[in-house]
Amino acid sequence: MKSNFEAVPFSLSTASGRQIDSWFDLKSAVFREALPEGPGVSKNELLQRAHALNEIQEFSEWALWDRTDSNMLGFCRIHTSRLRVNNDVASFTIIVRESHRRLGIGHLFLKCIADTARALECKLLRGRSSERCIAGSAFLTEIGAESISASHINQLLLKDIDRSIIRRWLELPEECYCKINVRDWQGIIPEEYIQEVTDLYQIVYDKERQKKGREKEIFVFSPEQIRRGEKIVFAGNKKRIITCATDPNGQLLGLTEISWSPARPGFLFQGYTAVLPDARGIGIGRRLKAEMLRKILNELPDAELIRSGNDDSNRAILNINNELGFKHLIANTTWQIETGALEKYLAYKDIQKPTIRPKGRGIRPSSD
Repeated sequence: MKSNFEAVPFSLSTASGRQIDSWFDLKSAVFREALPEGPGVSKNELLQRAHALNEIQEFSEWALWDRTDSNMLGFCRIHTSRLRVNNDVASFTIIVRESHRRLGIGHLFLKCIADTARALECKLLRGRSSERCIAGSAFLTEIGAESISASHINQLLLKDIDRSIIRRWLELPEECYCKINVRDWQGIIPEEYIQEVTDLYQIVYDKERQKKGREKEIFVFSPEQIRRGEKIVFAGNKKRIITCATDPNGQLLGLTEISWSPARPGFLFQGYTAVLPDARGIGIGRRLKAEMLRKILNELPDAELIRSGNDDSNRAILNINNELGFKHLIANTTWQIETGALEKYLAYKDIQKPTIRPKGRGIRPSSD
């Protein structure tokens, strides 16, 4: 397969205003395709989120433009996590305008991804697809990627909540097991708790089961990285509430969080929920969820629904969400392919090597 297109490095920091507008338009179009129920995301929020991601990831990006250099036809990104100790895994994203699919643009971007992965000595590449975008899963299947995990965006309509469940869960855990104290944090994690929250993240991750057929990766969390991650949470001036549980001595046992944009107060997003392994099985997770829901119902009158992204293998959280009435909205799949296998596929397809401009000259000049 030959390609007459040209991929060029892309950077939000050097792109013109018109090019940033086109980047946002492409991102928004793909988002609407995967989640037409909304809500949409503002350009300011998406830009802030992108800049925050760039602080916690090592990345390279490319774009494909039309002849006017102002209409982005496709976008590609490859990144590695700065939290991962052994960075032999890279994640990639490819998006192409629906009007320009099946023209070889995706394969052109794959060459950029494969070359970068080889230079970074990344042995594995991972991508994601949504069931709403059939072209994505078909493309990943075609190149020989393997499905390694499934997840869902689940949704709870607040008007459908069984409040008797909340009342029962507010009595958990039974005092014979453990007496807990519950408190809320508005906004950022208080400085006096940042190390304890970091430790909780690390303990919970280290205790996660190794997924079948996958070597467990090593991540090291730090307060600095948690603070950088908070920039993503608050992109676009979003708000956040964290509800946490502590034992009588003040030790953090677990937490749950929600966030929302003041511009879209009806849509709440469930963030991280976790309980220390030694404190599980006695109802702390359910208590945290009930406390959060009570707060939402009493203090956020415009809230209509909560959306939550859940890995299908996380049975503990799924059981809690199912009891509350969360319903499947969208299924997502994570795919994996060895860098060497991708290179063999590209060689087999005989794709023309894309022209990549030197760093600093990746964006064609364009007037605003």
